[in-house]
Order: sequence, then C-alpha cells, then structure tokens
Amino acid sequence: MQGGIFLMIEICRWNELFENNRSREIRHPMFCLIPNRHDGESYGRLMMLKDAPEIFSAWILMVQVASRSQVRGTLLRDDRTPHDAESLSIKTRGRKEWFEKAIPVLEKLRWIAIKSGIPQEGAVEVRQRCDVMAAEGKGREGDILGEKDFDLIWKEYPCKDGRKEAFRHFLASVKTPADLVLIGKAIVNYRTSRRVQDGFIKNGSTWFNNWRDWIEPPIDSTPKKKAFAP
Repeated sequence: MQGGIFLMIEICRWNELFENNRSREIRHPMFCLIPNRHDGESYGRLMMLKDAPEIFSAWILMVQVASRSQVRGTLLRDDRTPHDAESLSIKTRGRKEWFEKAIPVLEKLRWIAIKSGIPQEGAVEVRQRCDVMAAEGKGREGDILGEKDFDLIWKEYPCKDGRKEAFRHFLASVKTPADLVLIGKAIVNYRTSRRVQDGFIKNGSTWFNNWRDWIEPPIDSTPKKKAFAP
C-alpha cells in the first residue's frame, strides 16, 4: 500500500488453472497444481527466447509463492506488501536477474498481471479483520462469519439495493478469512471494471450471489489502463 495505491503481481487465471475444489479447502498447501500441456502459443513463444530456462524457472517459483500467499494467486509477502524481483529471489533462492527478466515477459504473455493505480479503500480494514479472526481462532470449519463482517464488505459495494438477500448470499458463500479477503478483492475488481464505470451496476443481491466470478474479472470488463495511470 503506497499513498492509497495498491501494487502487486497477480497470476492470471489462477482459479481456473491452478486450483480445484480440493485445493481450495487446504489452508496451508504444501503443493500446487501446475498445468502440464506444452502446446499453447504463449508457451511456444516463451521457449523460443534465449533466456527461456531462466524465465520459466522464475515462473514456476512465482506460481509456488502465489500458492502459499494469504490471497491465493497473488505475490504478496506475509506482511501483505507486494513482492518484487529482489524479495522473490530472497524467498525462493532463485537469482534476482531471473525474475527481472521474467516479469516483463510474463506480463506480455498475459501469464501475470501487474496491478497498479487501483484504489483499495477498505482493503486494510478487511485484512485487519482477518488478523483479528485468526487471533481469535476463527476461520476453521464450522465457524460462521456474521453481520459485522458483511458490513465491512457491503460498504464497499457501489449499489445499496438488495442488502437483505446480499447478506443471505454472503453467509452462504463466505466462510473463512481467506473468503473475506477474496470477496474484498472481487468487489475492487467489480468497482473498477468498465461496466461499473459505464453505469451498469448490479443489484447487491445479484452480485453477492455470483461474487466469485469477479475474483479474476472478465477480460472485456477490464478498465482501460489510461484511467489508472500511476
């Protein structure tokens, strides 16, 4: 968090490619899922590069780090500040120059996205609440998040219609601190999407029933970069 701006590297299509129903239930994973196909065009383009071995090594290390992040699929340190090439090198023992080469290439291939210039009002509050829950021993199976947690998220949603049903959907789908962070991330993606900027905002009851669709926003909903220049 820098001057109200949140910067981080995010693995693209994380939930689709690197998670399944079983892996999402594991709070502290000791492994991660890695796609094993080698016929994609972007993979072929990567392997044609002179520095392909170093870049691909950095990629695998980045995926492994993202799999253990408090917000899966993102490259955040334990204190929730963003990783960079140097910190990734220290954490993984990979060479710093591997990551320096890899980051721009992987962004161009759309394997990662560098989130910059997006306001994250409320993100700190959500994470502080998660810290409190962890200290209280909450977040295990059978624990229930309540209206206090919902209000923390609801105040960030751009439309205040449909609160009652939205709360019902929240209780049914947000069970752990990790879920609380994810729905906060989903709201930020939705609020900053082109659809919302154009004035097309879903009723709260509708969005909260499908909020996981916005953990990684649809490609056609991504806001134009010029709107978020650092």
